[in-house]
Amino acid sequence: MTATPIDHRLIAYGTLQPGEPNFHVVEPLGGDWTQVRVRGHVGTSNWREYEGLPAFTPDDSADPLDVWLLETQNLIAAWDDLDAFEGPGYRRVAVPMWDLAGEPLGNAWIYQALNPDPRQ
Repeated sequence: MTATPIDHRLIAYGTLQPGEPNFHVVEPLGGDWTQVRVRGHVGTSNWREYEGLPAFTPDDSADPLDVWLLETQNLIAAWDDLDAFEGPGYRRVAVPMWDLAGEPLGNAWIYQALNPDPRQ
C-alpha cells in the first residue's frame, strides 16, 4: 500500500472544517474527509485581526485531539491560495496523525497559530 503524499493532506480543526463558516474555501477541492487525531491544543488566537479565531498548537505530550483530514490531489494546486487565505497569523506545519483506533497514518499539513492565547 502506498502512503498518501503529505501535499495531498490537510488537517482542518477550525473554520475550514465541514459545516464551519470557511468550509467554502476548501469544498471545491473535492476529496475525502475523515476524522483523525493529532496531538496538540486548540485555543484562540490573540493576534490582531485573528483574535478569537481557532488556534492550533502542536504538542506531542497533549491528549489526542479529534480533527478532520481532507485528502485530495487538488491540494497541490491550492497551497499558495490556502496559505494566503490563512494569512500571516498562521503557518503550515507537518504533524503526525492517527486514526480513531490509534493507528498511525503518517503526516499531514495543519495551520498552526503563531500567537495562541497562552491562558488556554
